[in-house]
Amino acid sequence: MEFRRSWKVLIGSVVGALFLVATVAFAAAPDKVDLSKYKGTKAAVSFDHKKHADPKVAPCATCHHKAKDAKKEAACGDCHKKDAEGTTLSFKDAFHKSCKDCHTKAGKGPTKCGECHK
Repeated sequence: MEFRRSWKVLIGSVVGALFLVATVAFAAAPDKVDLSKYKGTKAAVSFDHKKHADPKVAPCATCHHKAKDAKKEAACGDCHKKDAEGTTLSFKDAFHKSCKDCHTKAGKGPTKCGECHK
């Protein structure tokens, strides 16, 4: 009897884990990302996530990285604060470095202030 119960628990756990993995893997990324909470002195950037979500354009880990010593992905503002601390870039510098460097390297996309901050 105990043997059957153990198998039921194991099978239930495996099915639950597979469901969780499938849910996360197939969750639709947002078309647009609201960056207004990171707004500084210029207008907030309207970020077209759908355009950037192609792994051939930019692998997800390019922007979505784990925080140091974190077991899960953190929100940008969790580490990248308005004022830089230590070796961590401020969110302004992190966004500018990521976006502008990628656009410059790819030879396409906005690289000037007014092209992003409208």
